[in-house]
Amino acid sequence: PAAYSGGIFVRNEPHALPGMIMIGFGGDNSGAGRPDVDAMIVKSFSDAVTDVEFQAAKRTLQSEWARKEVESFWLDRDTYPITDPAAYAHLADSVALDDVRFYAGKFSKLPIAAILLTAPPPAN
Repeated sequence: PAAYSGGIFVRNEPHALPGMIMIGFGGDNSGAGRPDVDAMIVKSFSDAVTDVEFQAAKRTLQSEWARKEVESFWLDRDTYPITDPAAYAHLADSVALDDVRFYAGKFSKLPIAAILLTAPPPAN
């Protein structure tokens, strides 16, 4: 719904076993009622990712990765089985739009767990 479209984010947590993708959003819930979260998620995977969206997301990822502090690379290397942090940083460079579409199709067939957290209604 348009009331929730302004603050949508998607975050991949690959190191949380068996992997987790978190989709979140913010919005004004005063009077809007409970959004149909399941329908929103299903729709997000049924609409194909466009090349423009893919390229923008890839640039954002590369930009955020370039701003990471050196210490976080050391921590990642010690925490996860990463032998070459520089090579790990460039894994996304080889990802193509077809790879994303394939993963989205695969992901859309998996069970969905939705948790909706809302603030209490304003006191009258």
